Amino acid sequence: MRAILARFIETFRGSSFPTLSETRDGEQVVIKMRGAGNGAGALLSEFLVNRFAHLSGLPVPDVRIVEIAADHPWEFGTDEFDDLLQKSPGANLGICWIPEAAQLSAEQAKALPEEFISQVVTLDLVFANLDRSAASCNLLRDSDGRRWIIDHGGCRFLFRRATAPAASLPEDHIFQGREDLFDMAWLKPLTRELVEATLAEVPDSWLAEEGFTREEIGGSLALLLASR
Repeated sequence: MRAILARFIETFRGSSFPTLSETRDGEQVVIKMRGAGNGAGALLSEFLVNRFAHLSGLPVPDVRIVEIAADHPWEFGTDEFDDLLQKSPGANLGICWIPEAAQLSAEQAKALPEEFISQVVTLDLVFANLDRSAASCNLLRDSDGRRWIIDHGGCRFLFRRATAPAASLPEDHIFQGREDLFDMAWLKPLTRELVEATLAEVPDSWLAEEGFTREEIGGSLALLLASR
């Protein structure tokens, strides 16, 4: 079941204009809009990786498909934000909000427990994440001290059509050199049925924009996950 945007609350820094929002059900989510420069491909990657990781029990926020009405009123932000809004009617990505969370620095990230680093390394090798550098490690700590792995729009597994996880992380990756911590057991809970159910939620408009079919994605994922 899809959520429907009720109102925008606050925009954060980022090329995709991540915006804290509220749905008509009263849930707070961070919306990334289809009209941003990275288009549906980034939304598709982030939706799949976040959902797969969440279903596997990893500390990654769950996701929603959030519908934005074509006539949603301009009640928030700049002309640039309104232009993005006008390009984004229909299905957009909503990421469950983590209140009172702060970004970890590179130094803090490198001092994290090996179990957590193993989870990050595994996700980023399997799904070819190119966007976890020292400048933006995309790791959070909330007010309860829980750590979160976020921002998977830079994952390229859909476009590389890899048949197995990568052997090494990008040179600027925060955990480059820690590939020894890779462990596919973190994704063991991800069954074929859960993959198929997740793919069924993907909006047709996203698939059409990127030229993918659910069958193609499902086949690629089966190869990626076979090494478990």
